[in-house]
Amino acid sequence: MVADVEAHLPTFIIIGAMKSGTTSLHLYLKQHPDISMSRKKETDFFLGPEVHDRDLDWYASQFDPEKPVRGESSTSYTKRFLYPGVPERIHEVVPKAQLVFSVRDPISRIVSDWIHNRSHGRETRPFSKAIRQDPKYVDTSSYARQLAPYLELFGRDRLLVVDANELQEHTDDVVRTVVEFVGARPDATVDTSRAFHVSKRKTEPAPVHRQLRRLGLHESRAANALVDALPERVRARRPVQKPRLDDADLEFLRSRLADDTAAFREVSGLPFEHWQV
Repeated sequence: MVADVEAHLPTFIIIGAMKSGTTSLHLYLKQHPDISMSRKKETDFFLGPEVHDRDLDWYASQFDPEKPVRGESSTSYTKRFLYPGVPERIHEVVPKAQLVFSVRDPISRIVSDWIHNRSHGRETRPFSKAIRQDPKYVDTSSYARQLAPYLELFGRDRLLVVDANELQEHTDDVVRTVVEFVGARPDATVDTSRAFHVSKRKTEPAPVHRQLRRLGLHESRAANALVDALPERVRARRPVQKPRLDDADLEFLRSRLADDTAAFREVSGLPFEHWQV
């Protein structure tokens, strides 16, 4: 690796978790005069060549080398079940990087993930069926399992765990803690008055659009033109109904998450008293 490329690379990485305040944290840090956050928020660079063909020069171009602290945020870096080998790739390129892992109540994260997938047309199953049929929901909330290879490669001292609930309720304090951890000046001004990604009613595609996706026709101009000719009431997006977890759903999720969450509390040193697990 040539020196000028190395000077462009990140000094810290926000590795996840999905739906846990990473966008807000990224945008707060972007304001700091010492910090260059990647031009593309989720570079996904370390997912590997099977996912993209981006090279190291492209990755280096995402950061301002004039800034002493540089960072990126890619939540897929803590999805081992989909993208193996990410911690090893990160360690090979930036072995001294600091790692920030933002997390939230594992069950609330799963609910938010399901709503997100519904709104993008990627999930058509009811919540109860989806969490039982698709292990990715529980796997993404299995924080200790996701962290294990990072801890082995980087050590506990290079990891900061951020509670998304604390980030929302005590924004200034949490942002200052992150700023200090990544090596920037804690006394620099960062405007935390704006709330990013404030919850709003999500909408999902109409059944006719979901049918196009199931048939693999969602990118067909002809098929979409036919759908566009239908009455508005048939093709209009509709609100995503937040799932109401019954006792069976809660018991299922708690039984799958209990051991991992206990391990994560131990490794993080945080109580997470407000969590449902």
